[in-house]
Amino acid sequence: MAQERLSSGSYDGQFSATVQAENGEVVVEVRGELDEHTAPRLRETLGELATQDIASLSLDLGQMTFIDSTGLGALVGALKRSRAAGGEVTLKHPSTATRKVLELTGLHNVFKITDGTSSAPEGRSGRAASG
Repeated sequence: MAQERLSSGSYDGQFSATVQAENGEVVVEVRGELDEHTAPRLRETLGELATQDIASLSLDLGQMTFIDSTGLGALVGALKRSRAAGGEVTLKHPSTATRKVLELTGLHNVFKITDGTSSAPEGRSGRAASG
């Protein structure tokens, strides 16, 4: 898998957002806790991508350990910007706890979510699509 590091943000030892290009796709790897203290930093990283005319991106949440309402707001803001530019935001590899938060808030119906455990694409509900 070809990877090119575009930028990296390491903030307080518990959060980082690393932007990489993987096979022509922009992926932001989110690590640590996404909360009221770190969400502004993620917004800043995603805002920089928007200024580079990157409409669609994926957020790899596999290493994210916590998310609160402010973190959810950062994700929704990214989705709004992407859709306004004709793009999409895909959430990859959310933990069980993160997936539960997305389901409780109804955001599993708004975002495209993939977990990478099967080759079948997942629908907006986060469940594998059936044919």
